[in-house]
Amino acid sequence: MEIRGELKAILPDRLTVISNDKDQELDVFFTDSKLDDIKILIVPEKVHLSVRTQSIEIQGMKLGKFWLSFIISPGKPLPEKRGKGQGDYNWAHNQVNQNKK
Repeated sequence: MEIRGELKAILPDRLTVISNDKDQELDVFFTDSKLDDIKILIVPEKVHLSVRTQSIEIQGMKLGKFWLSFIISPGKPLPEKRGKGQGDYNWAHNQVNQNKK
């Protein structure tokens, strides 16, 4: 399931989002493994989240709890370009030179 809206608050265990569809305030819970992804978010910001639902029963009422699967938008920033001498960026050129010898 996906939720689109504006991020209202970032709390230690959940995000509060105002949905685009019905202008409702929704809490989306997350685990510690998602903390690095949460750090890229700022308030207020438009977000697009993939969530899964968990049904819970409280005082005889069946309710749904949203858990963050992953953040669709905004995406993680792209890694910086590798500089000369980092990694094997010139592998093909090295292979050609070795074959000539």
